[in-house]
This record gives sequence, C-alpha cells and structure tokens, in this order.
Amino acid sequence: LGFTECMLGRPGGRHAHEAFAAWDGSVLSPTAYTPRMILGCVSLHELELARAEELFRDELAMAQEQGLEAIEVMARAHLAETLIRAGHWAEALRCAEEATAHARQAANEQIAVGASFAQALVGALLGHLDPSRTIATASLRRAEETGDAWFTISHRSVLGLIALTAGDARAAVEVLSPARRTMLERGFGNLSIFPVANVLGEACADAGELAGALEVVRTLRSCPVGDEPWCAGIAARTEALVASGEARHEESVALAQAAVEAHAGLPEPFERARTRHVQGVVERRARRGRRTKDLGKRLRPGDLAIIDHVDLDRVSAEELAGSGVRAVV
Repeated sequence: LGFTECMLGRPGGRHAHEAFAAWDGSVLSPTAYTPRMILGCVSLHELELARAEELFRDELAMAQEQGLEAIEVMARAHLAETLIRAGHWAEALRCAEEATAHARQAANEQIAVGASFAQALVGALLGHLDPSRTIATASLRRAEETGDAWFTISHRSVLGLIALTAGDARAAVEVLSPARRTMLERGFGNLSIFPVANVLGEACADAGELAGALEVVRTLRSCPVGDEPWCAGIAARTEALVASGEARHEESVALAQAAVEAHAGLPEPFERARTRHVQGVVERRARRGRRTKDLGKRLRPGDLAIIDHVDLDRVSAEELAGSGVRAVV
C-alpha cells in the first residue's frame, strides 16, 4: 500500500513505516520485496535519500548473511539508484556493475533488466555514452517484449538522457515522449520517480518544440506532487527555457531564479547543477538580447542580419566601445 501510494503521488511513508515496524524479519520468497525494501523504495522516491541508503544497506547485509542472492541483487541495484541521486557516482557505478554481473548468475530476467538500469544511468551521467546506450537498448527491448512498463520507462529515460547529452534533442524527444505517455496512462502521480520530465522538457525546448515543453510544464504543475521541490523546480526551469526561446528574457531570468530557489534544498546535486546551468544559459541569452537590441539601434537598416553571425558574448567591452555601441552586462 505504501509503495502504491507513493507511485500515485500520495504520501506513502506512514503505511510503509507501519509495515516495516510490524515486520518480524521473515522472508516469504527469495525474490520478494520485504517491508524494509519497500520502505527503502518509498524513501528513495520521496527523496529521503539518507534513509533509503541506510535501509538498502541493511537489506543487502541481511541478504548476504542469509544467502538470498536475488534480494541481494535488488538491494544493491536500489542502493546504486539512491547513490546516483545523492551524487555519489563512483560508488554508484561499483554497486551497479556488481548488481548487473550478479543478476546474470542469480536472478530472473526481470530482475536482471531492472538491475541494468542503474548501470546504464550512472554510465550516461559519467559520459560513457556508447556502453550505456548498448545496455539501455538491450534492456529496453527485453522490457518491451515482456510488457514491463516500469523498466520500459526506466530505460527510455536513460536513452533520452544519452541523446540530449550527445546534442540530439529531437532524438531525445522521440524516445522520451512514449515514456511520459505511459506514465500518465498508468496513473503515475509522482513524476520525480523517473528521470523523464526533467530531460524531456529541456529536449523539447532545445528542439524548438516549445508547445511540447509547455505541456511538460503543465503536467508537472498539475500532478499531485507539483508543489514539491523536484517538480516545481523542473517546471520553472523548463518554462525559463521556453521564455528564453521566445525572447521573453526578463521573464526567463525570473523563472530560472524561481527554479534555483525551488531546488535549493533538493538532495540531488546533478539536478541542482542542471538548474544552475539553465540559469546561466538564459542569463547569457538575456545579455545577448539586450546587446543585440542596443546594437540594432546604432546600425543602418539591413545591417542587423550580421548579428546572427556574431557571438556577442565573445565581443569585448573595448570592441563594443570602439564601434560606438554601449556594452550591456
């Protein structure tokens, strides 16, 4: 019940805590989630990362002691996911690689596909794009063949991140849009569970699909956890890129600042850094927009065409002064 409530965007901590508190430590199946594992997943998805890490480490120790290899694989994979979000990528990579290798020997196909998600994701974040693409592509194919919506979404999220990182925003939109659609069709209310909306919104903006980006914003703001820092910050960050793309520079700067403020306490260093990056992007565009406007006032009719071929951020104040144009910074 606690996990389902979390997935739907309802606070599930109380029920998961109650189940864990009443648990006698018995394991009903060598491949089942124990109440501790469920509470760990709820904590992870509610971004209580320190608590999630402690629970997964305890689950891992129990599984190793009792020789429950499939549970060991699952606990290690979830621990890797937690470490990824907490920014401990080196340890996350070690955990993920161990979980994936162990899964091939001691777990069923579904668990193996799930374990590979953390390895593909952390690899993509570290810039190992080709190996991560290979892992995610193979795992996505297996997930789709078995109708596993959860891991289909997971591996599409990795492929979308890889495409955007490689500079192919349209490919990112193509691979992530079905994942977002599946999340909405399945009734996911907590849109921070998967790294889909954060990448899709940026990809749509970069690809010039501003209506698509605004649809991501609308979905984030209207979901049950829309006021929580992750969704609120991603929504503002995406809308800042849209406003910047439409040359509404003052609005874009204000939205980017709102995103930074929303993410100030977010326990995910990567998302905080991405938000700061977007703030830098829209502020540079705003400065360039002001410079372009000022320069345009001093050029003869028809000369504005040259501005598209000049990176005004690289033009020194002295060069601008020499041309009779005031530098705006």
